[in-house]
Amino acid sequence: MGNAAVPRVDGLEWSEPYQLDQRLEATPPDNGLYRIWYENSDAPLAYIGESSAIPSRLYNHEKAFGGKLYLRTQSASISTLLTNAKRSRQTFLARIISLRMSHH
Repeated sequence: MGNAAVPRVDGLEWSEPYQLDQRLEATPPDNGLYRIWYENSDAPLAYIGESSAIPSRLYNHEKAFGGKLYLRTQSASISTLLTNAKRSRQTFLARIISLRMSHH
């Protein structure tokens, strides 16, 4: 199975990785954060997102990118998402940039 190429930098508890096309079997949370990556890719992540409707959002990603991507989800309340969205995104993006630069 794909691996989570991004180390735990945020202190959050993420789900085990699963393929995007298996999202219904995995029962993702309604609200929270998610990260998506291609198996065996040099890039650590293809996408990082936050949503108050994760199942719907993942369906849209599957339609756009196909189902063979891997993902992890993390549950969070709407107020937590709104409070931490900017800080979480900045932390993730800084770490992704660091990882991408170390791969070159």
